[in-house]
Amino acid sequence: MSITTMFSGALPHKTAVTKPRTTGAGVWARAIAGITKAREVQAKRETNRFLARQPDRFLRDIGLNETEILDLRRRDTF
Repeated sequence: MSITTMFSGALPHKTAVTKPRTTGAGVWARAIAGITKAREVQAKRETNRFLARQPDRFLRDIGLNETEILDLRRRDTF
C-alpha cells in the first residue's frame, strides 16, 4: 500500500529521508583505532625488550649492525 492510496493523494509522493547516523560509527571507529594503536605500541615494546636481551651474535645474524644493537640496548633495557 502506498502513501497516496492510504491518504487519497493528500500527501505528496515525497517520503521523509533521514540521514544515517555517523556519530556512533565514528566513536566506535576511533575507539577501535585507539585500542589497536595501543596494542601495536605494546607489541613493539615487548619485541624490543626481547631483542635487547639476546646476544650480539644473534642480533647480527638477524641483520642489525653495531649502532642499532647499541641503540636497542640503550633504549630497551631496564
